[in-house]
Amino acid sequence: MRCLTAISSAMLAMLAATSGLGGNQLEVKMAGKTFVADLVESDTAAALLARLPLTMTMTELNGNEKYYYLDAVLPTHTEKVGTIQAGDILLWGDDCLVLFYKSFSTPYSYTRIGRIADPDGLAEAAGTGSVSVTFSRRATPSFQDISVYDGEAHLTVQDFDPAAHGLYFAERIADLARATPLPAAAFRREGNTLAIPISSPTGFFALQ
Repeated sequence: MRCLTAISSAMLAMLAATSGLGGNQLEVKMAGKTFVADLVESDTAAALLARLPLTMTMTELNGNEKYYYLDAVLPTHTEKVGTIQAGDILLWGDDCLVLFYKSFSTPYSYTRIGRIADPDGLAEAAGTGSVSVTFSRRATPSFQDISVYDGEAHLTVQDFDPAAHGLYFAERIADLARATPLPAAAFRREGNTLAIPISSPTGFFALQ
């Protein structure tokens, strides 16, 4: 007989509170590729997020960056960044959004907005001329239910990207349940439900 145990609302709230997915990330799409950027905690990043989604033609400059002048100013917190990293998203002045696709040293000051976590392939996607780029807020999964049975945690979610969110969910569940998740390859997607095998569901019961 299958043993079904629903996770308490308290644990659901704990998992949702620790997820942190989407709210402070954005997607950068260009040349058919999508990159994920982590944003800094600032009113500058928040102001940009409030304007998304935006599709713009970014202009090439210096063989290492693309830039675009926004139609409104953003809050600034300028600093001498010293070294630009490939994937940096910075603000020049108060209205020029800059995406860097190569690393180099600079004496100039910028306001930090965020950075593409994995810039592999960014330079190729950026190309050598102007390029159309879409900035959008990353979808945040919405939790409807969590339950445990047959040695698996079952999460019912909306706006779910298995490749991006699956392992993160498994790790958070393991932290909360004091259990060990199996590799992401063992996850199973059934519609809006993600089944994550865990070594022992008993840890969940203790949190109810």
